[in-house]
Amino acid sequence: MESFIYSLNATLPLFLLITLGYILQYTGNIPREFSVMCDKFVFNVTLPVTLFMSMYQVDLRSTGFNINFTFYCFITTLMSILGIWIYAKKFLCENNLAGEFVQVGYRSSVAILSSAIIENLYGTSSLVPFMVIGSVPLYNFFAVLILLLEAPNSQNLNKRDKIFSAFIKILTNPIIDGLVLGGLFSYFKIYLPVAISNTLRQLSRITNPLSLVAIGIGFQGLRALNLKLIKITSQASLIKLVILPLLFVPAAYFLGFRGEELLSILVMFGGPTTFGCYIMARNMGHEGLLTSSVVVLTTLISPVTLTLEIFGLKYFNLI
Repeated sequence: MESFIYSLNATLPLFLLITLGYILQYTGNIPREFSVMCDKFVFNVTLPVTLFMSMYQVDLRSTGFNINFTFYCFITTLMSILGIWIYAKKFLCENNLAGEFVQVGYRSSVAILSSAIIENLYGTSSLVPFMVIGSVPLYNFFAVLILLLEAPNSQNLNKRDKIFSAFIKILTNPIIDGLVLGGLFSYFKIYLPVAISNTLRQLSRITNPLSLVAIGIGFQGLRALNLKLIKITSQASLIKLVILPLLFVPAAYFLGFRGEELLSILVMFGGPTTFGCYIMARNMGHEGLLTSSVVVLTTLISPVTLTLEIFGLKYFNLI
């Protein structure tokens, strides 16, 4: 029972905030369009600030860059993307949905949901910046690449220009920029004035609650679940919430990762598919029906799967 309560303490506050957002939208107190503004504000301002402060507060010269953890996140993210892509090409009958299937199968909101869960259990999320460095650049690059190559009208697209633009988007991504700047400030001992650092801390504190409530406000519920695609939606959701954690969490354990590291890896792979997948798919020439269905299903099911997975780790004293 103690382990189960421990697990609920990690996941329940997150999904209560999402539920609050949905209730506010459903009752008409806040329009759904508000979530779009929140997403932009979080993506361009508060989340980069949060990651900047996380790196800024780490003494990279004494504690060092967590290269082993970052490398594991990078390699396993790459393996998951390529593995799902191979599976989609060999076993999916609906080849026109391969691009959407791959993206929704691997892409989580690691910088938000992961940090929120880890903070609920450990009070801090010091490993999240290293996890983001190892996964987010791959998330973004392969999302563009796969959706481009698998688009229904891919023959009409300039692939070289699109791939080049993917690199540019990674380099100009506010999240990546925040991490890099925070690392530089930490390594070269560039200290911020107290007034500036306090302001940035206040901004960083609103990132998780604001983004979680915004998810609930923008959530369309079962209306976005396409029943005609329920079989392929279930496959993608099973891969996202169950198969990837079962593959990469035990592997991480045998490689010596424990505690916060192990929990971070679990949440990175077992978290629900981010809504950003839908925006990306639509902008790259896909219908987005499969994407919206998987976003809905994984958001509905992940409170159960994540709680049970965290319970398993706690039960065996691995976190």
